Amino acid sequence: MENFFKFFDDLSVDETQYWRLKVTHPPLEKSTTGQSMDDFRAECSVNTIEVLWQRRRHPFPWGYRALGASEWILTSTSQLEKQLLSLGISKEQILVELSSNIMTQVVHAQMVLDAGEKLLGKQLIQQATHQTNDFLSSLQKVTESLLATRPGSSQESPKNLSGTSTGKPHLKLV
Repeated sequence: MENFFKFFDDLSVDETQYWRLKVTHPPLEKSTTGQSMDDFRAECSVNTIEVLWQRRRHPFPWGYRALGASEWILTSTSQLEKQLLSLGISKEQILVELSSNIMTQVVHAQMVLDAGEKLLGKQLIQQATHQTNDFLSSLQKVTESLLATRPGSSQESPKNLSGTSTGKPHLKLV
């Protein structure tokens, strides 16, 4: 499920996602925020939890609350699943919402790709996709190489012109 949540943080084209999840089993005695579940549910008479994801709300892009409650409880991506489970939301229900939202975005992306191919031509889109993938791959390799040559790294440091190790990357600001 971690990869599903990571999708939203890394790849979602939407700025916001909103769900309503039904409580399907008794919640744990204490939430991960320390608030009693009875206190949490007392804010609202229904057994529905609202979940909100907002891209720009880093490091706590997720929020949840009892339906109709006034305050959102903000949380990180890494903590959301545990917190929803502690509220009595089933893992299956969380996966259904995540999968549904991801599939909607994939279908939309395919529609954009198809429309782009009709407008610009399939060959041009494939060429641009290939070039972008090559660029991103090269950028990743350079980044990994630079990180591997930091002081304290177990890999060999770059050499200066005399052939001796400098212990740091050869970078210049221009």
